[in-house]
Amino acid sequence: MIAAFIDLELPRLSGMEVIETIRQSETTRDLPVAILTQERSDAIVRDVIKLGVSAYITKPLRPDSLSTRIA
Repeated sequence: MIAAFIDLELPRLSGMEVIETIRQSETTRDLPVAILTQERSDAIVRDVIKLGVSAYITKPLRPDSLSTRIA
């Protein structure tokens, strides 16, 4: 399965902008998107979930929990 892993803090566009662009395209609208971020703000988490992300994974990553989330 193909999926996108996106950090919310990117150098040119925000991760939110990237997700919005993905969701606007017919070819990528249903692409599973996982967020990898240090951001833990409840408001940000709610906004990202509204965009239809498949997973919200906080850093630092723990390999055991990451493999479970991906599966």
